[in-house]
Amino acid sequence: MNRTNHYGQARETRGIDHVIVGTADLDAAAAGFARLGFNVSPKMVHPFGTANRLIMFGDNFIELLGIEDASRLGRLVVLRDFLRATGGGTWGLVFRALDAGAEWRRCADEGLEPGELQRDVERAVDMPDGTRKMARFSSFGLGATATTTYMEGFSQQHVPDAVWIPEWQVHGNGALGMTAVTVATNNLVAFEDRYASLFGSGCVSRADNRLVVETPSGRIDTVQPAILEQRFGGLAGAKAGPWPRIVGATLCVEEFSRLRQLLRDRDVPFELSAGGSVCVAPERACGLALEFTPWDARRAVQ
Repeated sequence: MNRTNHYGQARETRGIDHVIVGTADLDAAAAGFARLGFNVSPKMVHPFGTANRLIMFGDNFIELLGIEDASRLGRLVVLRDFLRATGGGTWGLVFRALDAGAEWRRCADEGLEPGELQRDVERAVDMPDGTRKMARFSSFGLGATATTTYMEGFSQQHVPDAVWIPEWQVHGNGALGMTAVTVATNNLVAFEDRYASLFGSGCVSRADNRLVVETPSGRIDTVQPAILEQRFGGLAGAKAGPWPRIVGATLCVEEFSRLRQLLRDRDVPFELSAGGSVCVAPERACGLALEFTPWDARRAVQ
């Protein structure tokens, strides 16, 4: 998708690559998502002291990220600081890069303070058929957005078939995709300017207390804290700031009846929103409020 950025320059837009959920107990976090009916990947270890488990969808994913070896953290000592400050929870929004080096230079030119570019980082992946592949990625964070509880960045996946594994995308709750991520902030103006630069002004719309960015792999829904009680069945507004922070994700599902029955069978409380979505409290998903919508609603948006 070719767009024009905030400065009138054409660029190719990429969307949401993944959401990072930091956790002090990776296996417990994975068990929590599995109880909600998600198929969680096996643990994979990075060379810089962290490990992850993934909840994969066709266009993007949720990354559960923990510390495997604190002595090797290097730049990711910020994960340790985040966990110490918060105990864990939603942390980062990562955008997909076609060329991480080119994205880094562009972000530097636009004053977004890109951090160190980690090139060609590898991690082993045990495939469902028993073979092993090496996933490889390049990534960097944006210092201009970083706070104690929130960060943004870019990631380029060099070996997509070692990440988007079909078997990992089949979920017992019928989830087919992550169609939106909701971020709460008390400074919509700063987000509006940054997103216009990142995605192009044509992708960004503003209405009162809400800023919406449409990307090829999901919507970024940025809202002021005052309207959080209207989102996720009122379940996301109970926890105060600091702001900004990621508060929720919207997922489309194949069959509502199947989802509701699974949650009832597993004694997972849920609420129905005014619009009919099934909402699960953030306490059930490591601080990420979950909104499940029908598959047809996603198709209507597209």
